[in-house]
Amino acid sequence: MPRTHRLSALIALSAGLAAVAAPSALAVEFPGQGQIRVQTNGTAAPISNGDWYGSPLRTGGAGDHYVEIQVPSGWPVGRPIDVDLFSAELNLSGTPIARSLDEAQTGGAKNTEFELYGPNVAATSPRSPERGADGSITRRNYSPRTTAEQWTRFATIDRPAPGSTYLLRADSGQDDENSWKFRVGNDNDSLPGNNPPANYDNPDGVDGSGDELAIRPVFVAYQHFGADGACHTFSRFVDAGSAEVRFNNFDMDLGNTGVVPRLREAQVRLRYYAPGDTFDATGNRPGSTPSNHAAAFLSGNDEWNGGGRNTKVGDAFTNPRAGWWRIVYCTNEHNQYVVEADGTDGVPSAPLVRATMSDGETSAKRGSVLTYRINVSNEASGANAGAAENLKVTDLLPAGLTFVSCRVIDPFRGSCGLNASGKAVASVSGLLKAGRTAQVEVKARIAATAPEGVAIENVAVITFTDTFDNRYPEVRVTDSTTVNSTVPDPAVDPDPDPVGPAF
Repeated sequence: MPRTHRLSALIALSAGLAAVAAPSALAVEFPGQGQIRVQTNGTAAPISNGDWYGSPLRTGGAGDHYVEIQVPSGWPVGRPIDVDLFSAELNLSGTPIARSLDEAQTGGAKNTEFELYGPNVAATSPRSPERGADGSITRRNYSPRTTAEQWTRFATIDRPAPGSTYLLRADSGQDDENSWKFRVGNDNDSLPGNNPPANYDNPDGVDGSGDELAIRPVFVAYQHFGADGACHTFSRFVDAGSAEVRFNNFDMDLGNTGVVPRLREAQVRLRYYAPGDTFDATGNRPGSTPSNHAAAFLSGNDEWNGGGRNTKVGDAFTNPRAGWWRIVYCTNEHNQYVVEADGTDGVPSAPLVRATMSDGETSAKRGSVLTYRINVSNEASGANAGAAENLKVTDLLPAGLTFVSCRVIDPFRGSCGLNASGKAVASVSGLLKAGRTAQVEVKARIAATAPEGVAIENVAVITFTDTFDNRYPEVRVTDSTTVNSTVPDPAVDPDPDPVGPAF
């Protein structure tokens, strides 16, 4: 599944409440900016609280919460990753925020347990992996406390594997409700209470270089603790070529007057913004309209949007635009709910790939060898810039052209050759970082039978992913050369490249 992004966050304060704030973080932090936390309920808590994953009334029974730490392929080998938790325990202090978020119910306050798995242990359901399952690295119980909320060092991954994932599991006791956040990065003083240093989550300090950590929620419920009608932006990646995508939310409490009073329903709203839509973080501007509903469908109490307690219908979009969608939910104070998304607070880091193709000729004779240069650039910039990976350039070589050779041009490396379908395929190794351009050269001969006066349209197709294997839309470029016997002979290549290896 797709992955998420680097965030900077400060725990915002509820209006009119005393302040217990987390320090600002130059780090991958989840769930991110604003007045929002993960809320983990015990198995005895009512499902109407909004935590579908933790409830025994859920199909499959009560489960836990899971969040994935994603280590990109460009993460420096041997550099540790520190995992910190904010307010990991049930906090019983007298501060209004702590008291309103962490709720001890019947039988006194219970412990909260966190467990780390990896590398590459996947959460296949809210009940898997279970406590102590294969791949468990460390497990720790946090007892209730009355001291101020703070960041705590949970674990350090000493030698994380680049291009791998690690999994964090959380569960709370009985019917208690525990509110928490977590962040990952490379600390320099081992003191989680201090603000993270520069380049905590981005070792080289360069956006889009492929070494940026990310966090992806897998199975979590959220708690909004800010002003009524405040909004949060979630993100979801839609793969290229998807026939349909469905977005689901649970227990947004539309129609539940205990959470959303009558005449204040407009404060609870939902908008979807596809790639290319004009984005509005307040959710007031209409976005994309679902295929199966007249408008975005908010869930009521104890149900999924458009479905029931254990039936998901969701908002469907057929033939959706590929890339990062943004989902804006605006809700009321202390509403707990589920949003099936890949991240919070906007669009994660992403590459922006563009390409050009030219043989430098407008016309050429039969038998001439044309040299095509295909330039593939990553034009992403700023804090959301991401590196491209798994870059493949396929020259379709139409009728009238015969393959001669191809290569990946220095300083990039890779393989290039003719495949079984008669196309020239180049696979570029490593990362195409933001601001970089890779070049592929393809040489092809105009056939002796190519008709005079007709343009040969040569097309190259570029495919790629980001560093977390999300598949983006392909990029196509074209070059046109007219077959014309009256043009001068092109210069003879004094040192023709050998034919590349066949795939």
